[in-house]
Amino acid sequence: MSDFYNQISSLVWNSVDRVIRDIVKKNEVGKYILPFIVMRRFDFVLEKDKEEIIEKWNNLKKKGVKDPSKVILIEISPRKFFNVSKFDLKKLSQDSKMLKDNFNDYLLGYSENVQKIFENFKVNELVEHLDQENVLLEFIQEFTKKDINLSPDNIDNHSMGLVYEEILNKFSEDTNTSSGEYYTPRDVIKLLVELILEPEKDKLNKNNLVRSIYDPCCGTGGMLTISRDWAKKNLPKNMKLRLSGQEITKETHSICQSDFLILDEDPDEIIQGSTLSNDGFKDSKFYYMISNPPFGKHWGTEKNKIEFQNDLNDIDGPYQNGLPPVRDSQTLFIMKLISKMEPKGSRIGVITNGSPLFTDEPSESSKNISDFRKSLIDKDLLEAVIKLPPDMFFDTNIHTYIWILNNKKEKDRINKVQLINATNFYEKLGRSLNKKTNLISEKNKNEILNIYLTQKENDFSKIINKSDFLYTRIKVDYPLIENGKPILDKNGKQKITSEYERIPYGVNVDDYFEREIKKYIPTGSLDKKKMKIGCEITFNKYFYNYVEPQESKEVLNDIMKIDKEINETTRKILG
Repeated sequence: MSDFYNQISSLVWNSVDRVIRDIVKKNEVGKYILPFIVMRRFDFVLEKDKEEIIEKWNNLKKKGVKDPSKVILIEISPRKFFNVSKFDLKKLSQDSKMLKDNFNDYLLGYSENVQKIFENFKVNELVEHLDQENVLLEFIQEFTKKDINLSPDNIDNHSMGLVYEEILNKFSEDTNTSSGEYYTPRDVIKLLVELILEPEKDKLNKNNLVRSIYDPCCGTGGMLTISRDWAKKNLPKNMKLRLSGQEITKETHSICQSDFLILDEDPDEIIQGSTLSNDGFKDSKFYYMISNPPFGKHWGTEKNKIEFQNDLNDIDGPYQNGLPPVRDSQTLFIMKLISKMEPKGSRIGVITNGSPLFTDEPSESSKNISDFRKSLIDKDLLEAVIKLPPDMFFDTNIHTYIWILNNKKEKDRINKVQLINATNFYEKLGRSLNKKTNLISEKNKNEILNIYLTQKENDFSKIINKSDFLYTRIKVDYPLIENGKPILDKNGKQKITSEYERIPYGVNVDDYFEREIKKYIPTGSLDKKKMKIGCEITFNKYFYNYVEPQESKEVLNDIMKIDKEINETTRKILG
């Protein structure tokens, strides 16, 4: 099953590329493939009820109803979407007469929610181009071949998501854009979902509960649908899980909505647009939130948008505890998520690179990312940070981390943070997927989950008092002296230089200054007005393994061995 989605996506990509490669730029092929995959998927889902739906539509037409988009769904279909046209892709592929008109009839036969999806895909423009190039029929035929079976009975939604994402990945490679903006590997999502939901299993095993889960940059919806799968497997059937998300890219948003329709979830819960500057869930609160915000994405372009400006200036808003550098939008997303935490109890799981954990020193003039981290510690929101294995993502080799935030910690986690070093919990992939060469297997996932749930300290897990991440940053002024004489400025005043120094949080500043600084530099003075409390979370401090240096004799032996190998190689070259 692991290569099934690769086989399907490659089959679709290669067969279609054969038809349109001479008329479509390679970096635009994905734009043509994705909507037709969605159409074919819809055809398979609707196939069983097709005749019944058309009969109901004909009865409505006799009553004077002319536009299927105005029909109430429940009147015509047991699903959240329908198509009243007699055509599907298979029938269209069998007759070239009036193909474009028939295709238009097919599109207009869909319910309004599906028509909006295809508008985002700009299907009419694509069809017009294919028709002008006289390849529309052949293009459609590629999707109706027997060996491309996109039926839910043949390929489930999880695997279908991988098909979409494999094509998006290839599309990204060809356009030199970041596939990480589109999706997160499924093995990482499964780990993230279970880290957030597994500890809640007992609380959620009650009848008729309603809970919400949200992703502010949901891509094709993988995090939401895998959360749904977990809930269906582990929770009562009458438990209602509201799935909500927002996605900025129109095509990706459309894929997510189409999957929601097939799963009988509400597609209107997936909003299109920027979460930062046009939040579709501005006043909503959620019990669970999971996300993989884009790494290294610049948020400076959002600054000029009115809603975002208002949020930035709101002293009680999501960004009240400091702003990250403009190159770090992922921290803004974390701040946004925190502002949406349900007061009754909320858990957040978010993936980041290392930047939000330790960049920035506390500033004397304004709040920054260090102040934001300090606010997490002060409010005791940070429950755990997990360092993931290397080479887990399709588009980056950088170190990545899962943050777990909780505003209703269990008693034994209060005022503590668990750090988990999971860098060795992986298996090698059979083949690399772009930069992804490692996989978190089911066994690896369960091992990491067990370390988190049991909270035991070992080589991979450390339980840290929250204040241990804090430090006091002090400013020390020194008079400049040269050859024993003070250096003066042009006005005859003593020149002063300043240095900043960190001291452990909670240590008496005056005692430290007298003991560690004044003793060695008697002329130094402490500027107490400039003292700031900083915060950083560095894994090396807690998981550093000291490697004893080699004895000098061993080093010499190694050098002589290398020298011998060089000499032997040289002799062979020179004969």
